[in-house]
Amino acid sequence: MGLFNRVKKVLKSNVNNEKKNLHQLQKDTEQTLRELKAKIDTMKAKILRLEQQIIEQQSKVQKFERYEEKATHHEETNSFSLQKQQALTEIDQLDAQKAEFKLKVKKMEDIYQTLHQRQGMDIAYIEAMETEANVKQKQAESLIEVEKYEEQVRQELAEAEVLLELREDSFTTK
Repeated sequence: MGLFNRVKKVLKSNVNNEKKNLHQLQKDTEQTLRELKAKIDTMKAKILRLEQQIIEQQSKVQKFERYEEKATHHEETNSFSLQKQQALTEIDQLDAQKAEFKLKVKKMEDIYQTLHQRQGMDIAYIEAMETEANVKQKQAESLIEVEKYEEQVRQELAEAEVLLELREDSFTTK
C-alpha cells in the first residue's frame, strides 16, 4: 500500500508543478505585453512632442522670414537668414526623428499584436494542460482506488480459500 501512496504523491506533485509552470508562463506573457504597451505609448508621446517641436520651429522660420523682410541692414538680413536656416535644419532633424519613431512604433505594434494573439493561444493551451493535469490526477486517484479494491478482493479471496480448506478438512476428518 505504501508504494501506491508514493505513486499518488509523485503524480500529484508533478501535476501541481505543471500547473505552477503554466501559470507562471501566463503571468510572464502578460507582463511582457504590459511592458511593450507602455513602450509603445511612450514612443507615441515622443512623436507628439516632436510634432509640437516641429510646429514651434516652423513658427520660428516664419518669424525670421518676417524679420528678414523688415531688416534694414545687410548684416541683420544675414543674421535672420542664418537663424531661419538653423530652424529649417532643426525641422529636418525633428522630421527624421519623427519618422524613425513612427517606424519603431509600427514594429512594436506588430510585435504587440503577434504576442497578444499568441497569448490567446497560450491561454487556451494552458487551460487544455490544466484539464489534462486534472484528468491525470483523477486517473492516479482512480488507480489507487482500484489497487485498494484489488487488495481487498485478494484478501477476501484468500479468506474464502482458507474457509473452503477448513470446510474440506472438516468434511474429510469426519
